[in-house]
Amino acid sequence: METAFRAPTPTRTSPSAATIAAGLHGVTSRLKAPKLYEGNAYEDTTLPQVPKTLREAIAELERSRSRARPSSDRVVDHYLHTARLEQQAFDQVVTDLGAGALLREDLTT
Repeated sequence: METAFRAPTPTRTSPSAATIAAGLHGVTSRLKAPKLYEGNAYEDTTLPQVPKTLREAIAELERSRSRARPSSDRVVDHYLHTARLEQQAFDQVVTDLGAGALLREDLTT
């Protein structure tokens, strides 16, 4: 199993705990394992993709119904709340790239 996280996490154990919780959920719910995959998963566009932006990740987590225990709801709610705050802060910042796009738009109208 490969787990790589580039963003800081609340604790060093959070990604591992999430992976273990997901595995336990699969076992207790008797989910069937997917067919063995052989090939380069990084280049195969037919495979399901993980969210590429925070906004996509928030939407996916909101849609998710795989909360293993009622006590975990508070943890998921906390993560969603924190992610929404981070997205809101990001949306309020005008970057150089965004400013350039706004300037180009003003020049063309």
